[in-house]
Formats: sequence, C-alpha cells, structure tokens
Amino acid sequence: CINDKGDQWGEHIDMEALFTLGMAGGYVKTCLPKELWSLLPGGMPYYVVNIRE
Repeated sequence: CINDKGDQWGEHIDMEALFTLGMAGGYVKTCLPKELWSLLPGGMPYYVVNIRE
C-alpha cells in the first residue's frame, strides 16, 4: 500500500485486513472474478478503491 506521501508500507496480513474491511464497506471491489485471477501478473487480484468524499 502507498500512503499519501508515496511511501510503501504494510505487510500482506495488514493489506488483507484492510481490503476485506474495504470490501465489506463497499469501498473496494475486484476488477475480475476470482476464476480469472490466474491471467493477471503473478496470479494476484487487482482491486479498485472508491473513496467517497
């Protein structure tokens, strides 16, 4: 994860918790269904974060 100053931070477990919380709140969605993740680089999912102001 990149903060507002451009610094990378967070461990995998932290990111998993943040994305799960974001998905539960309707702020985070995956770009593709899980069945297609293997087509992406490293087989990792891509996420979209929608920040409502």
